[in-house]
Amino acid sequence: MEPIVKGLGHIGIYTTDPDRAIKFYSKHLDFEHFYSHDLETEGGVVKLRFIRKGGCIIEFIQPADTSAIEGLKTGVIAHVCIEVLGIEALVERMKAKGVDTFREDKVSVLPDLFPTGSKSIFLVGPCGEIIELYEYTGR
Repeated sequence: MEPIVKGLGHIGIYTTDPDRAIKFYSKHLDFEHFYSHDLETEGGVVKLRFIRKGGCIIEFIQPADTSAIEGLKTGVIAHVCIEVLGIEALVERMKAKGVDTFREDKVSVLPDLFPTGSKSIFLVGPCGEIIELYEYTGR
């Protein structure tokens, strides 16, 4: 059988608190927690937690020894891009619920990015990860 690249399988994010991460993504971005696994290793238990929304799956990874990731600020991943519809309303809803980690004051309109144009805004997630909320505008 010829190999096939289908697309993004999932995004792995290191965290010291997977329950906090799940709560944030579930409460503010409507993801659902669908799978957990505790992996026994020589160094201890690694906690794996998976959430999904549509075709996007995110895996939160809590190493047995979290001291190795506690000082990380950048470099683990550049950002997680989540495609949305109704971006302005979502941002307002999140702000109304207390999310105050947006990097910009308002949604950026990018009419020449991709053939359809787009809108986006960046925020910092509960694990220090950068999240881009993204909407194709279909101009």
